[in-house]
Amino acid sequence: LAQAHGCCTAAVSGGKGWLVPSAKWWGVQRARTAGAPRPAAEMADSRKFGTEVWIALAVYLGLLLLLLVYAAVLRCIRARRTAPKENSLVEHFLAGRNLGPIALGFSVSASMFSGYTVVGLPAEAYSKGFSAWRWVGSCTFITIVYMAYAPRMQWLSRVRGHDSLCCYIKDRYGIAQQHRDPLHWLMVIVLLVPCFIYLCAQFDAFGNTISTLTGGAVT
Repeated sequence: LAQAHGCCTAAVSGGKGWLVPSAKWWGVQRARTAGAPRPAAEMADSRKFGTEVWIALAVYLGLLLLLLVYAAVLRCIRARRTAPKENSLVEHFLAGRNLGPIALGFSVSASMFSGYTVVGLPAEAYSKGFSAWRWVGSCTFITIVYMAYAPRMQWLSRVRGHDSLCCYIKDRYGIAQQHRDPLHWLMVIVLLVPCFIYLCAQFDAFGNTISTLTGGAVT
């Protein structure tokens, strides 16, 4: 109020007193709306997160830990009651082949929400504008591919006992010894190289997020 009062001048019109913003006040407003750089102290305060943000993050991570412990305990109980039908690797990665369409749908959606889609794409949309709409078309194409191939591949995995993408190639081309077949190693490279690049993007997005949350204290 004091600043506003200092930036205004008193005028009298028709016997009534009222305040008129001075040229100094209008200059400040024009500078702010024109994108003038803010003071360093103001920018530093805007980058700081309050205590409530840290509490929310702690609660979220605590819930994830509790879910992990609950899943581990439930798995141990089920393992004692029933003999496992498949090896532990398949039980871990495929959840015993007991996931329904709703759980599988959530799993696919969670796989698509990553550091790139949560951190990278919004930044690209902010900096480049409408060119980011191409990701809407690409996600639509990915969904169509899922709907076209996923039911058939799931049926084949149940009937033929597939536990990975390489098993489809092994079954299709009759590969007897995978560690000696060049096609198998070609598929391994084709799968691992994009996954490695994608994993690097996750670490970069996670690091930028932590740096922002801590105000640059952790980089």
